[in-house]
Amino acid sequence: MENSKLDNILKEYKNSKKKHETCGNKIQGLLRELLDAKEIEYHEVTCRIKDEESLIKKIKGKDKYNNKYNKLADITDIIGLRVITYYSDDIDKVAKLIEENFEVDEKNSIDKRKVLEPEKFGYLSLHYIAKLNKERLKFPEYKSCKNYKFEIQIRSILQHAWAEIEHDLGYKNDIKTPRDIRRDFSRLAGLLEIADKEFVNIRNQISEYKDSIDKKIKKKEETIYIDKISMEAYINDDIEYNKLITKIHKNLNININEEISLSLSDLQFLIYMGYETINQVKDGICQNKEKIYSIAKEILSGYTDVLPKSALLLYLCYAKLSESQSLIEFLRFFDENDIIFEEDDEESQEEFAYRIINACEIEK
Repeated sequence: MENSKLDNILKEYKNSKKKHETCGNKIQGLLRELLDAKEIEYHEVTCRIKDEESLIKKIKGKDKYNNKYNKLADITDIIGLRVITYYSDDIDKVAKLIEENFEVDEKNSIDKRKVLEPEKFGYLSLHYIAKLNKERLKFPEYKSCKNYKFEIQIRSILQHAWAEIEHDLGYKNDIKTPRDIRRDFSRLAGLLEIADKEFVNIRNQISEYKDSIDKKIKKKEETIYIDKISMEAYINDDIEYNKLITKIHKNLNININEEISLSLSDLQFLIYMGYETINQVKDGICQNKEKIYSIAKEILSGYTDVLPKSALLLYLCYAKLSESQSLIEFLRFFDENDIIFEEDDEESQEEFAYRIINACEIEK
């Protein structure tokens, strides 16, 4: 390539770098908005502006024989964006979103998932060369991006891990790399591709299990074992549980967080107390609802935070512990379930346990 042409491109690049950065940030924000609006979950959306060293390397490498680059606008990946999804099947959802909202240069775009030979394993990613469409350019905030093309890469988080490690090691699948190392890389790429598909399968199985649990709970089936999904479905649907939550909300003037998000501790408390199935928890709530309300009344006095809807599970455990009226049982429960009382808390574990026992005694 002529040095004068390279110098002109570099001069243009330096003069417009700030504008490229501004445009890149706007498109990055737009991509996030579009993904959120379609409720497509993603790990991250990143943006980078090609640095000068990479630009020179690209021009000298690609332009050596065919005089491809005459001006900066001929280089379509000065602005590079990357969308990293959690699951490989979300790549096509993101691709559809991009095709609907951007003007895609199909000639220069490439789906590396399709060009790789079927018997080979390696880098898989979808690369779009695109620009803002006419509708988007009508908005004042995007007018400065009118003449810019950009590259959008879409890949799963495992594909991203593969690409980053491959780049870090400087690996290229060619005859310069020893045969044994090429075989190891190919084997690893195959494992990651299998893992990508298996994560999709597991996600689908969890979704199917959730649907089946909802149906089982509504049918009042006997044996539904406790786990995060089954317990959340129970809390959401059970009439008696929700009546008790409403009573606490209205009578004690406590705000309830209706969004159910169980922690590992919630399930751990129940299992520790011997609860194994949803029906056992359901029966426990029904049999101890007066005690649970009394416990809530005792410990929520002056409570100003929003109470998690799952709090009744812990109160159920307290109600069951109170049956023995044993301080030792309470202390063991606190200790083995890592329930910590703040050092500056004036009330000791013992005092708290006696308050619970006394509250439940009133309801006998």
